[in-house]
Amino acid sequence: MLRREELDSKATRENCVAALYTLSHGSMRFRGLARDARAVEVLREIEERGCERAKKKAERMLQMMRGRDDGEDDEGD
Repeated sequence: MLRREELDSKATRENCVAALYTLSHGSMRFRGLARDARAVEVLREIEERGCERAKKKAERMLQMMRGRDDGEDDEGD
């Protein structure tokens, strides 16, 4: 869904990132699934073009996928 350019709303893409972030938080299994799905390219795009909140979440997911999850909790977002 995140790969489709024809999505009606930027907010839809950003909500997808927020949902992925919540699902991925602390999950080692997510790393492998995200890599297999080639999520890195989509997350990098969101990191560059999304709203600040989505950028932050995309950046944290990319860090986690590289194995550098700093353990910061982002429950307030």
